[in-house]
Amino acid sequence: MQRLAAALGYSGVDIDMLVRRQLSNSQDVSVPQAKFNVFQSKLRSYLGKQIFKLQKQNRMALASANWLPSRLSRLANRSSADLVHLHWIGNETLSIEDVARLRKPTVMTLHDMWGFCGTEHYTPFDQDCRWQEGYTRSNKPQELRGLDIDHWTWQRKRRAWKRGHIICPSSWLANCACQSALMANWDIHIIPHALDLQTFKPLSKEVARDTFGLPQNKRIILFGRARSAGDWVKGIDLLTAAIRESRSVLQNTLVVVFGQDRPTDSLQGNAPAVHSIGPLYDKANLARLYNAADVMVVPSRREAFGQTASEAQACGTPVVAFNASRLKDIVVHYQTGYLAEPFSTTDLAAGIDWILGTPERFASLGKAARQRANTLWHPETVASQHLEVYRQATACS
Repeated sequence: MQRLAAALGYSGVDIDMLVRRQLSNSQDVSVPQAKFNVFQSKLRSYLGKQIFKLQKQNRMALASANWLPSRLSRLANRSSADLVHLHWIGNETLSIEDVARLRKPTVMTLHDMWGFCGTEHYTPFDQDCRWQEGYTRSNKPQELRGLDIDHWTWQRKRRAWKRGHIICPSSWLANCACQSALMANWDIHIIPHALDLQTFKPLSKEVARDTFGLPQNKRIILFGRARSAGDWVKGIDLLTAAIRESRSVLQNTLVVVFGQDRPTDSLQGNAPAVHSIGPLYDKANLARLYNAADVMVVPSRREAFGQTASEAQACGTPVVAFNASRLKDIVVHYQTGYLAEPFSTTDLAAGIDWILGTPERFASLGKAARQRANTLWHPETVASQHLEVYRQATACS
């Protein structure tokens, strides 16, 4: 969101960003903001989750019912803005009904599946796709007991929301929206996220490794963690299994993990050494870490965009991922990395082995990855695509 704001700002667009809570580690762009205080933000999150006590079901990922009203829609309506662009509004940022109260032309970017689902931000593959059929009582999962909060939330969206313009950062997410019972007839646009290509660029591998005290004589596999060790979506279990099956990771290889305080026990229990960098909030250091690696592995089961994969490729680092969701839009098989068969840990291991095979292969893949980043994710390109959607949305109002 902030990278888009910066890209649009460079294009001459006057932007005000209205947020529920500004992250303290955000360094991308500075814009005028109206902020809820920290206490109120935490209180909304707490109250929003209480309704799930009425639905007896084990949840594997984040869910949002968005039932608490807020003043954000009133603030947006009173503003001088010509258009409202909604981004991630989960976790009680903005109620479903508040979205319907917006009187200005509105565009919504989907950062996950929540827009056309019930309360789920992602749905497992082995679950019946209620979002394709509509959340009815007849397709309620057998294991769900108590009030069907997903059905209630989806029905609220169906009643409150009218057809509008939505932006999806990937063809996978756009295809899901097209197949959904809620948004199939909406105006759907595919626009990737912008990258700061002046920061995320190829750098000296030797200098990059010295920055983090990483060895110069080892091959480095990089893995980014943004959530807890039990996160099914990010595929930590798949990476762990692939490392066990890989032929090359046992030979002078170091697995580097960033985005968490310490390595997971599952990774530490495998043969190769594991080194934790921890969370990185500075873009320049993150770019150096990408440059320090020989391969970036993104074993996610589902990704709406896959920001780490695009950032790594912009730095000239090949990526191994599964040929699924957004990642198949980012990685070109055998050209900028390796796309493994979903969700084969054997093929994921084969991809790691293939990229680590020769230095010449790494150089060729890295060069092609950087060229593709310049073509697809340049801020000017992404900004111009958004401006065209804005023009269409305002013309229809």
